[in-house]
Order: sequence, then C-alpha cells, then structure tokens
Amino acid sequence: QPNNTKYIWPKDITFANFENIAIKDISSSECKTNKGEYINCLSEVYLTNKNTGVKSLILTTDNLVTDSRLPEFSNGSLYVVKRTGNAKYPSDNWTDELWQYKENQPGKLIHSYKGLTFSASPDGQYICIVTEQNVLVIKNSGQIAKQYPRNQFYVSSYENEGHDIVAWWNEDLWINSNFGPTVTGLIKIKLADFSVSKYDFTGLKIGTEFNLNAESEKIVYSNYPAIFDQETDEYYQRSKLPVKLSVYDLNTKTSKVISTSVFKRFNPTWVDSKTIKYNSPTSDQSITYSDSR
Repeated sequence: QPNNTKYIWPKDITFANFENIAIKDISSSECKTNKGEYINCLSEVYLTNKNTGVKSLILTTDNLVTDSRLPEFSNGSLYVVKRTGNAKYPSDNWTDELWQYKENQPGKLIHSYKGLTFSASPDGQYICIVTEQNVLVIKNSGQIAKQYPRNQFYVSSYENEGHDIVAWWNEDLWINSNFGPTVTGLIKIKLADFSVSKYDFTGLKIGTEFNLNAESEKIVYSNYPAIFDQETDEYYQRSKLPVKLSVYDLNTKTSKVISTSVFKRFNPTWVDSKTIKYNSPTSDQSITYSDSR
C-alpha cells in the first residue's frame, strides 16, 4: 500500500462549490488485516458539487481514520485524521495526525497526538483540537493561537471529565464537559480574546438527552437515563420513570419544564433560536415548542 497522498484535482473543481464528503475504502484485504479497526489502508475521498450534485474524486490517501472523527470540509479546506505506526491491538506504538488539504496544494500536518479529536470553524479561520492533556485553538495556517490545559475546563467534582467540541457560533467556540453519556457542563471560548466562561450543570440532573442552541445560549435537555442493558431498561419500564423535558437559559440560570413523559425519549432538536421540536410523550407525532422567554 502507498504511504503518501495522490492528488486527483479535476480541472473544473473549485472547492467553494463543494460539500458532502464521501469516503470509499479501496484497501487490499492483506493490508486490512494488519491495521486496527476503523483504519483504511487506502481511501478515495469524494466531494459533491452543490450545484450539480455530481461527485468528484478529490484525493486518494492512506491510513484514514473512519471512526467518529470523520473528515470535515470547511471554507475551502479539507481536514482528515490519519493514524500512523502500528495501530493493531494491543500495540501502543501509534499516533493520530490531523492533516489539512487545500485546492491544488500539498497536504499540511496541523497537529499530531494519540486519540485527538477536532472541529474546524465554519469560516475556516480556526481549528479546535482536543487531546488527553490540552485543548488547542489553531489558526488555519497551523499556528497555535491558544492552548489550555484540559483540567482548566473541569466544571464539576467528577474526575477525568471528557470534553467534546459541540458548536461554533460567530466568535464563540462551545465545548461540553461530560462524564460518560451525561453532560456535566459547557465551556465557551470567546475567540476575540480567548477568554473562557464555564457553566456547571451538575444540579440540573441532565440524563442522556441534551442539545445546545449557541445563538440563544440556551439548552434543551431531559433526565432520560443511560441504559446499558436489557435489565436496566426493564427496570425503568416497570417503575414508569417520569422523564421531564426542560429548557435552561445559560445567562439567567433559570430552567423551565416544557413536557413530561412516562419513560419515553423526547429526542429534542432546535429548529431555530427559539423553536424546539421533540417527540410527543403520548404518540408517534412531533411537537413544536416556541420558547419566548
């Protein structure tokens, strides 16, 4: 298998007209047996033209990671995570690399760290990277704009909180703090001065349903519990656990219950800055709620 990237670059490609990344695994069977799970020895990367719907092959690249850290396309730049070294379990001799590709330019290594996660801002000006030790905000040139130790983002008394990038909005970057499947808080980074605001949710009894509206700075959440096995599911079914769907304002620190079910998921989503869509507690229909506060 090759150990570099082959550029295809069709002549009519202008990155600004493309979206919807698609990955095709073209690894040989021999190579796949020597790689870890979710690692493609060789992949073809396609983009779809927003105007015509036609897919175009952009590049062929090696060692692409295909777990939850899928490639992102942001304002003319394509970002992918590659895993180098011996990634087959139980080997620990590997690392992850974040690469940036621009139109008709060689790829650029942005950062490398084992297990890193990333997200690019919609305007393409910044990339946020979360590693085991740090949270980094990096300019699209590759220069580190700000680096924070992970423990600065702890918002609760839980040890070893996880951190996931959840949203970019205007000049703000939002990261959640979590313990297992439960969100314990939020961190807002203002990109204008890289100041940090933290929001502690441990008193809200948030379960596994959570959604942020970065524009209105509100969250919708429920206390639906984490279910890890059939026995736990059956227990909650018998107990007829009341599940409350609530809206919480990060600025006023006030919460409002908008619906209650008997052990049923709401799957809430924000339609816009004031409107929430969620599953009816008593039917298969959807309900729309307008938060006018």
